[in-house]
Amino acid sequence: MKNKNNLNEIIIWMKEFLKESNKSIMVNIKNNKIPIIDKNKLNEFYTKLKEKNIKVITYFDDEYPNKLRNIFNPPLVLYIRGNMELFKKDSIGIVGARKCTEYGKNIAYSFSKKLSKKYVIISGMAYGIDTYAHNGAIKNGTIAVLGCGIDIPYPRSNNKLYYQILENNGCIVSEYSPRTPVKPFRFPERNRIVVGLSKSIIVIEAAKKSGSLITARLALESGRDVYAIPGDITRITSEGTNMLIYNGATPIISENNLKEIFNI
Repeated sequence: MKNKNNLNEIIIWMKEFLKESNKSIMVNIKNNKIPIIDKNKLNEFYTKLKEKNIKVITYFDDEYPNKLRNIFNPPLVLYIRGNMELFKKDSIGIVGARKCTEYGKNIAYSFSKKLSKKYVIISGMAYGIDTYAHNGAIKNGTIAVLGCGIDIPYPRSNNKLYYQILENNGCIVSEYSPRTPVKPFRFPERNRIVVGLSKSIIVIEAAKKSGSLITARLALESGRDVYAIPGDITRITSEGTNMLIYNGATPIISENNLKEIFNI
């Protein structure tokens, strides 16, 4: 086995320069099929990361979050801005619809604010529920997982939120290197990291077919507890959460119930 520094260089070279998949990288390392690395290009890559205050770690680093190692297809490389100490604390993922109701916004903000006194709140910095969850927890440090390059505040309307998270001792995480563009397939990939970093997942509003339900399914497959907020049965944004409850997810029916469940 290569030493840790060499192993990190090999992984980053294969992922970012050769564009190999996680599976391919691990197979090549296991079979000792190690590519020739252009040290100058790699050092230039590291320099650019340092200039942007971006930390890069791999699966084999001690700093890599242990809870993330146990999910299906864990990211081999993580790019991080901000407070990495948050990875060591108990975390709760809050997800939901982009096109959410005032009810959903209020629940996301207020529940996140209360939970963040004891837990780190994790979400995907999308429109809607994600944004209100981050805002509720922002003063206590929140983690945003991006579905694009670590240096791209997305959506653009959350540019201010991106920097507020960092200014308030929070953390931005992505498995995508700087300047990686936004693509639809990257959001489900992001969701597995939200799940991996979280002890439990709370779904606040979601349609029947939505990224939030994908996140809930990933959470169940990864052995995480899944909670859902009951909603108006006449609204599309409640169909997914109500269906989760019907299928066995634990409902959170009040603020007092939230406090009981999470011991706050």
